[in-house]
Amino acid sequence: MVFAERSGRALQLDLLLPAKTPAPLIAIIHGGGWKEGNRKDEGLEWLVGYGYAVARIEYRFSWEATFPAQIEDCRVALDWLLRHDAKYGFTSDRPSVVGTSAGGMLALLLATEGLVRSAVAYCAPCDFVLRTKSQPHLTELPGGTVYDLLGGPVTSNLALARQASPSCRASISCAPVLLIHGTADSQVMHDQPLSFLAAGLKAGADVSFLTVPDAAHCGPLYHQDWVKAHIMEFLHHHSTRSLQGPTSP
Repeated sequence: MVFAERSGRALQLDLLLPAKTPAPLIAIIHGGGWKEGNRKDEGLEWLVGYGYAVARIEYRFSWEATFPAQIEDCRVALDWLLRHDAKYGFTSDRPSVVGTSAGGMLALLLATEGLVRSAVAYCAPCDFVLRTKSQPHLTELPGGTVYDLLGGPVTSNLALARQASPSCRASISCAPVLLIHGTADSQVMHDQPLSFLAAGLKAGADVSFLTVPDAAHCGPLYHQDWVKAHIMEFLHHHSTRSLQGPTSP
């Protein structure tokens, strides 16, 4: 269904509802370097089996509009969802959010803005100023994902880069966050989630970190049962109600 029209196209979301409603809501934000990807690709539908309503949302890509268009679209999607809670069968309280890679960065920004109840971020880039030191091909050269997101190099757009970096926006008012990162991820280096972890803890925020051994960037190792169990413990703790699950195999 369409939740907004921006830059000449309709932005859409999918709603997946559990058997029992009203249900706590989780918004899913897909990855793809802010330039590609599909809201249906994250493989997180299993959350419905634990009693959650799931909204898979999309946002404009960097070739359509540069930052902050992407986070603006996510805010609009959340607002649309909260205005349609009674119609579609989820609770009217703030949702939690789960994002992967580029979507994880957007999920963390929503957390720093206090717009969500909690956030889970897989493989998320968190600090573009730091990233320009370790991966300048992504931040300083045309075609680099961060360069294209910001519309220019980080070093020439430091204020915007900090605005887009969750690590630079962590505060005591940040929603609880669970960072998940693989030890073999060479695409988003380990210093990225560690930057947010350090900034969040320094600010007094509720931030935890889960390492997935041998996991590269995204992929099936993040969907192991023990990882899901850790996510469920985190989400249940911050949910509007205690859930039992899964309700389906």
